[in-house]
Amino acid sequence: MLVYFLALVCTHLSAFRIARNMRYKSITHLMNLPLGYFNQSGSGRIIDGAASSTETYLAHQLPDLVGAFTTPIVVLVLLLYLIGR
Repeated sequence: MLVYFLALVCTHLSAFRIARNMRYKSITHLMNLPLGYFNQSGSGRIIDGAASSTETYLAHQLPDLVGAFTTPIVVLVLLLYLIGR
């Protein structure tokens, strides 16, 4: 449980950092665009939505997916180890 909790903390910290970097790079890219671009399209929701969905995937869905794959493998290895003894 402790390892799982520490892994979740690490994934959340890295996900927030990646989302922050995505927002920062997007904003710096938008600052270099001509002003006429903003009359045609809204960019704020796109940037925030993309960074938010990336954070959700990295912080929540990816650890659950890894746990779903590793748990049966670990159980099988432990079962084979205990049967062999």
